[in-house]
Amino acid sequence: MPNEPNRPSLLEELDAKQNEVLEQLDALNGRIEAVLRDWSQETKGA
Repeated sequence: MPNEPNRPSLLEELDAKQNEVLEQLDALNGRIEAVLRDWSQETKGA
C-alpha cells in the first residue's frame, strides 16, 4: 500500500521541514540583530 494512513505525505513532510527551517531563520535573525545592536552601541560609546 503506497499511502499508509498514519504516515504523512511527502508534501506534509516538506511543509513541516520548511516550517522548522523558517523558525530557525527567525531565531538566527534575532541573534544577528542583537549582535548588531550591541555592536552599534559599543561603537557609539567608544
